[in-house]
Amino acid sequence: MNLKGSLTPDSYVQYCEGAAPALFSWISPEFVFFYFFMLMECAILVTYSVYKSRVERRTRGMGKSEETQPLSSPAASEPTTNIHFYGYRESFLGNLVKHSIFLTSLGWMVVLITLVCDYYEVFAIWSNSNQKLIFVDHDNLSKVFVFFWHVTTIWFLALQYNKSFLKTWFLTPTDIPNATFILVEKRRQKAVKNDEMGQIVMWAQKIESYFSKNKVSVSRDLKNLQITRSGRMYIEFECVRYVFSTKRNRFEPYQFNLGSTNKEILALASGISEEEAENRIELSGPNQILFAVDTLGQGLWKEFTGIFYLYQLMMLFIWYFYAYYYMGLVLTVIVIGSGVMKVFVSNAAQQRVLEMATFTGYAKVFRNNRWTEIPSKELVVGDVMEVRLTGLPLSIDCAILSGDVVVDESSLTGEALPVTKFSIKDDNNPFSKELNAKRNCLFAGTIVLETQKDKQGECVKAIVLSTGGSTEKGKLVRDILYPVPFVFVFTEHLKIVVPILICWGIIMLFASIAILQAASIGTWFYGMFGISQVLSPLLPAVLVINQSVAADRLRKKGIMCVDLNRITLAGKVKVFCFDKTGTLTKEGLDFCGALQVNNTTKTLGKIESMFASFSYPLQFAMQTCHSISKVQNRYVGNFVDIEMFKYTQANLDPNSNSTVIEKDTGKEFRVLKRFEFVHAHAYMSSVAQDNSTGERHIFLKGSFEKILELVDPKSVPEGFVAAAKEQALQGYYVLAIAGRKLDPKFTPELIQKATREEMEAGSEIIALILFRNELKQDTPEALSHLREGGCRNIMITGDHANTAVFIGKQSGLISIDSFGQSPLILMAECDDDELITWHDVDTGETYPQSKVERSVYEGRQGGRKVELVVAGKAFSKLLVHHWTPQFLGDIRIFARMSPLDKVQCVRLHMHHHITAMCGDGGNDAGALKAAHAGIALCGTGTSVVSHFSSIDVSLRSCVELVKEARCSLDVSLASYK
Repeated sequence: MNLKGSLTPDSYVQYCEGAAPALFSWISPEFVFFYFFMLMECAILVTYSVYKSRVERRTRGMGKSEETQPLSSPAASEPTTNIHFYGYRESFLGNLVKHSIFLTSLGWMVVLITLVCDYYEVFAIWSNSNQKLIFVDHDNLSKVFVFFWHVTTIWFLALQYNKSFLKTWFLTPTDIPNATFILVEKRRQKAVKNDEMGQIVMWAQKIESYFSKNKVSVSRDLKNLQITRSGRMYIEFECVRYVFSTKRNRFEPYQFNLGSTNKEILALASGISEEEAENRIELSGPNQILFAVDTLGQGLWKEFTGIFYLYQLMMLFIWYFYAYYYMGLVLTVIVIGSGVMKVFVSNAAQQRVLEMATFTGYAKVFRNNRWTEIPSKELVVGDVMEVRLTGLPLSIDCAILSGDVVVDESSLTGEALPVTKFSIKDDNNPFSKELNAKRNCLFAGTIVLETQKDKQGECVKAIVLSTGGSTEKGKLVRDILYPVPFVFVFTEHLKIVVPILICWGIIMLFASIAILQAASIGTWFYGMFGISQVLSPLLPAVLVINQSVAADRLRKKGIMCVDLNRITLAGKVKVFCFDKTGTLTKEGLDFCGALQVNNTTKTLGKIESMFASFSYPLQFAMQTCHSISKVQNRYVGNFVDIEMFKYTQANLDPNSNSTVIEKDTGKEFRVLKRFEFVHAHAYMSSVAQDNSTGERHIFLKGSFEKILELVDPKSVPEGFVAAAKEQALQGYYVLAIAGRKLDPKFTPELIQKATREEMEAGSEIIALILFRNELKQDTPEALSHLREGGCRNIMITGDHANTAVFIGKQSGLISIDSFGQSPLILMAECDDDELITWHDVDTGETYPQSKVERSVYEGRQGGRKVELVVAGKAFSKLLVHHWTPQFLGDIRIFARMSPLDKVQCVRLHMHHHITAMCGDGGNDAGALKAAHAGIALCGTGTSVVSHFSSIDVSLRSCVELVKEARCSLDVSLASYK
């Protein structure tokens, strides 16, 4: 026997030196110990699984709470299936299994690290023999490494797959009164999808859903059960306190019913007692928007326990083991650096949200029939407080009980101009925070600029409606922290490509084994290197780094981002929606004149611009039919009202914003009552008195369509509607003014009690007043850049359709085609019978709907381009008849859209394309939040209502956003390839 020829080089040296070669065996003591350890761990897991299943069968339904009522629902008695609660407690066996799994996981890591170190002969210095490696030679060591590498990978993949269920797997279900932990299962809102996904992505999503452990998409969050001083059980979930109701056997956010009418709210002006306040603070929690900011350790754990980091870790072990430590070190630095950077960016964003959500200061409240100073965090629903000038943001939502308040809402809505809020009227009209928001409510996060006492000289008082996470600011914070998931085609493609790449890598693995003819264990390593080249471990790091760089570049250009993932998403924007006023056009309006009604001939005159030439009723109306006030010699309120009032050159009495003093004559007019403008009504009205004559008039001001519905039809001059539309088509912002002289029986006391309908009945048209909204200088250029970049630009505005068409032409939104031919502009409106009518904007020719559809199809086939314009009512009607989605890509302008209509319109586009929305953050705040990418041109830094906000109010910000986003997307795609 030739012993020499059968030895490896290392064993041959030992043979020559006379030492017996060490032998490697899979049944050596160390492996026997490993087998025994694995057998014990499997026995523990199987035993606990059997025990767990029996306990769950025995206690099925015991720990489950009934469905809870979400915070936004109108009535606490209506159960929903939105959230479920389950009670759990710790057990000795569960803790034993948890620690065994932890030690086993740690053991696998130690084993792999030991094997890597053994490859570099680290343990040779402790060896008592000539053997430098634990497992004799590198070939044996490699086999052992491969074996343990597979075991470790399978172990961690199993843990990763069951990650969400491990939260409660070590706990025992129990009824909630005996629980120490509460599992909150919340059904996730459906992710926003669009038609660009493709059939393959749809199939992939179905497969993912089939193999998902949660057939219904839910989030699972484990919370500690807490107990108040009086013994009430509660948990804090998504910034809201949920209190356990023993009667209903469920957790619910406690809702206080203060009343449903104005009179019921005013009846609470006497405040509450200290005892009741303590009871309510237990039920609703302190007046704080509470959420836990991740510590550095928590952030690192969440980041580095993801599935791709597991892939990176296992690949790094291979690189280090096979002497590629220099490349492994580079890869380790990049992976850890990008992960840490992502954690720091995420924590910094959480800190910014926390700073935005944190309120400090004191409040003066009326409790136990006396005024008391308390910290603002102790305010509760039902507290009556004094509204003061502190310079600090309000920490609560409240309704004004007495006096008037001028408030800056820019941090909440992005609206630059201050607004005036008034006290609740003493009547039986319905009251709710949503209904009275614009007129009577102050919101958390806004700053009080001025207060005006009531007629009795009492301080300005307000009643607290919401605190903490239930406030409007709290809802915005929750929207930021817990956003509605969206589906991005790039992300969905990754879910398809990654498995394909893994399969391709496995093919390469077997190909390398076949090519090398399985000569040694080294073929497995070469195959794994091939997989690491096919599916680069650096891919997530590159994606994070490029998003961070893009966000930094945007910040230097004055564009702030609160969600890094939206940057890449913005790179795929195909539809860009724009508000008109303050976005495409300048913020303010210029008063241009009026078309007065001749009461004798019942005709409409020509445009007059001299205030002195206006009739007495029109002068009276322009000076009193508004809702502005004066703060530090500056008018605040709606910019239309401000411009109209400035044109009269009258002054507001510094002691009372209800008294107007005419400049030339010194005549005084006093506003006795106001009905504020709300979008749902589209008009406002006011009752005023001429102090020199004692005459009292009521005046109405609003859109001419709405005013026509309210006035005496006999007072409407011939051609009134045509004239209004003609002026709108010339680019004017058109409002109608109507009014009437009140009967002397309407005394000031009766006026306060009379209904709006009683006083407005019989009003007559007085005039049309015209304003001009000038286009921003750089708007046409910015829209042209976006159009050249492949974005379809559309307008969504609350203005009249004709005005919107004029701005559309002026800005280049509606442009000539490549042959120099102007497009056919067809407008849809609802007639008096609520039927949809189409007409040519330029010629007035009426089009039946069949002809509209034929013209659109011809335009798509290369004929004359057609641009559709749809007004609010027609938009709703077309939606009902399922016509709008079919021709959505041909509608250029959506006019007379309410805030809710804007949200609906944006979501409609989102189902077909990646959609961006640009506005000022006022009445388009909902649309900004709903869009795939919303950018607020607020000019005040970060806005909480949108994903992006620009200090520069120019449309260039939209161009820069798309540029940087596409650069980020290109880097992502290059890395992806």
